[in-house]
Amino acid sequence: MKKQRQAFGVVEIKPQSKSSFKDKVALLSRGLMVPVAILPLAGILLGLGAAFPQIFGEDNHAALIAGNVIKMPGSIVFKCLPMIFAIAIAITFTKDSGVAGLCGALGWLVMCAIQVPFITQSGDGETFKASFLWYNYIGLDGQQEFAGIFTNGNIPGFLSLNTSVFGGVCTGLLVAFLYNKTKNVQLPTALGFFSGVRFVPIVTILALAGLGMIFAMIWPAVGIGLFYAGKGLSNAPGGINSFIYTLLNRCLIPFGLHHVLSNLIYWTPIGGTWDTSANAIVQIHGVYYQVVSDGSVPMTWAAITGGTGAQIYGEWGIQYELMNYVGKPVNIVPVGGGGDITTTKLTYDMIFRGTEYANGGMYTFNPGQYTDPMGAWMMCCLPAAALAMFFAAPKGDNRKLAGSIVISAGVVSFLTGITEPIEFTFLFLAPWLFWGFHAVMCGVMGLVSVLFTLYLPQVGPHFIGSSLIDLITLGVVQDAIGGHANCWMVVVIGLMFAPIYYCFFSWAIKRYDLQTPGRGSTKLFTKKDFQAQQLNKNGTVTTTVVQSTSSVPTKDDRIQDIIEALGGSSNIVTVEACFTRLRTELKDPGKANKDWLISLGAKGVMLQGSQGYHVIFGTEADVLKNKIKSRLAGED
Repeated sequence: MKKQRQAFGVVEIKPQSKSSFKDKVALLSRGLMVPVAILPLAGILLGLGAAFPQIFGEDNHAALIAGNVIKMPGSIVFKCLPMIFAIAIAITFTKDSGVAGLCGALGWLVMCAIQVPFITQSGDGETFKASFLWYNYIGLDGQQEFAGIFTNGNIPGFLSLNTSVFGGVCTGLLVAFLYNKTKNVQLPTALGFFSGVRFVPIVTILALAGLGMIFAMIWPAVGIGLFYAGKGLSNAPGGINSFIYTLLNRCLIPFGLHHVLSNLIYWTPIGGTWDTSANAIVQIHGVYYQVVSDGSVPMTWAAITGGTGAQIYGEWGIQYELMNYVGKPVNIVPVGGGGDITTTKLTYDMIFRGTEYANGGMYTFNPGQYTDPMGAWMMCCLPAAALAMFFAAPKGDNRKLAGSIVISAGVVSFLTGITEPIEFTFLFLAPWLFWGFHAVMCGVMGLVSVLFTLYLPQVGPHFIGSSLIDLITLGVVQDAIGGHANCWMVVVIGLMFAPIYYCFFSWAIKRYDLQTPGRGSTKLFTKKDFQAQQLNKNGTVTTTVVQSTSSVPTKDDRIQDIIEALGGSSNIVTVEACFTRLRTELKDPGKANKDWLISLGAKGVMLQGSQGYHVIFGTEADVLKNKIKSRLAGED
């Protein structure tokens, strides 16, 4: 079991016992990051494209076309997200095999297609009943929680179970297992053409047909259970659900496992459910209104945008779908009649609160309840902590050195929402400051943001979303078209907590003499220093926090030094990267030299499982991964 303790700038990390399960979870976490990396651009395109007609007028044909041109590339990403996850997971668990990626897409299509013969549909195209094996007449009639278990007219274009991203992940895991087990199969001579990797697609079709049948038998019940779980969480009192999620999210950051938790919230019914095939009912000042057409005919949500009704799952899934509705002018009439038709623009609040009408006074989702608080600490609180570290350093060269490290990290957090550089700066020095203060305060901000009814859409993963980029490209835009996203509340909440961060960090650094940048050792270690250094014989890796700037090697020398600091090319099994970490698997992590890596620009390292060795390099991690792979392959 890994142990960490702070001792005036020294962090001791004891190697972990073998834990293959934890290794696999860490690998899954990395796989989930591959499709998530696509979402920032897709979200921006979707949000800006949806806003075009609202800004320039619904009757402006040029604006409508321009909006669709901008929106559709982002929209197709979200429609195909389950298949994208299937491909990404398959590739991740097979060491970047292209064949496995192809089989991931093939397997997901087969899993969906095998369910078609077992679904019988009746009714019109929007409100249908379906009989599926022993689940009879699952539909809209008095069974709101069952609606949308099927997806109609969505990718792949036929009626099948709406297993969302969960189905894609399960497909990818099974395909990866099949690839690793059958890629070297040798068939008899007569069938020899189908040996090796050409055998994998064959076994994929057979196995995924079986997986599709398993989903057919159990998923409707699972989907209903997840619906109720998400419904309960969406109605949790006082934002306690946001507090718990946000706290756990931060606590898992050092282990790289937060993606697993986040994706459950972002893409499954646990994060909420919105049925766009239901009648569009909104709430304004406590009064319910039905959205109607020009002919006073009640409309479904899907009819407003000209789409096909479906069940939208998860925090992100719902937020992205909402962008297609917020700001749109609609005709409304009081539910039950007795009033004139009026025109209004749809807002986050009126849509969200309208869901309780058909659900026994309970909401089926609460947009932004899990992601809204992140902007407060990313844009305000962590930069305040960086400022505290800066002023805690003695004046002169030490403070300049501190500024080059922590101020730049604070600016990165403010502009882009990438928090690991600043978070890991104090995590390794004082773990209690991270888990005991920062994580708890983030949870509190989650609770406060729910109480303040904040609806800020996200353009990407939580460490890219909620930044200044989000605030400008989506928050301000959504408010400008009348969506009432209340984006300004992000800054208000951040400014409420930023002084607390600054004061607490200033006190903690001076009270416990924490060796933050500019206060610890400023020795600039050389390659010879590290080559002469001996690892402790008891298996403990001792790291002195080192500040370095100008002596960091450049270009080819640095890449080779990183390889040697990881124990040499013979010690490296795999090299991958997420946004800020170089994720390596080493034969013997004890051969890696942490001090050397820090002198090469790393912010810190983390042991993951028995062989996982993560090096936090910041936003250059992915570039370093590619260069290291090229060097190991002898391509440069």
